[in-house]
Amino acid sequence: MEQQDKIILIGAGNVAHHLAGTLLKAGENLCQIYSRTLDSARQLGMKTGISYSFYGMKQSDGMNRCLMLRGYENEAISNTNKVYPLSKWKKSDVMAYIKAKKLPEPISYNKNKSQGLTFLPEVFDYLRRHYPQDLEKIYKVFPLSRNILLRYDEEKRAAAQIQAK
Repeated sequence: MEQQDKIILIGAGNVAHHLAGTLLKAGENLCQIYSRTLDSARQLGMKTGISYSFYGMKQSDGMNRCLMLRGYENEAISNTNKVYPLSKWKKSDVMAYIKAKKLPEPISYNKNKSQGLTFLPEVFDYLRRHYPQDLEKIYKVFPLSRNILLRYDEEKRAAAQIQAK
């Protein structure tokens, strides 16, 4: 009998939900979910039957996360099959690992944000300035998202007018 490969889903958003359904219909073996957010991983886990979910949360992300993670076995495994392999890492550890493994660094849209594409105005502004062709692709799929930059520009103008007074 041929051994079937096990598939780990990295991410638990819309793409992962659609991909998981397709993979399950094709008879593939889904074994783990790795996600930044609990809710999306939990939903995808219920859909796929995957009982263990992996998360990128770190104790250094904040006091609440620190307290939560320290309450788990080895500060990394909850009693509900949630695993936090980066629990004891700091951002500098993550960045050193990324550099050592020659992985692409996360894009930093501004000082405070360094996560994947979201509908944050700062992300759209970054795309407008650096990758306008990609922004147009987003607009084709999400036409109402044009309003994000319209509101963002209006808020910037209003703030500039207030400062000028």
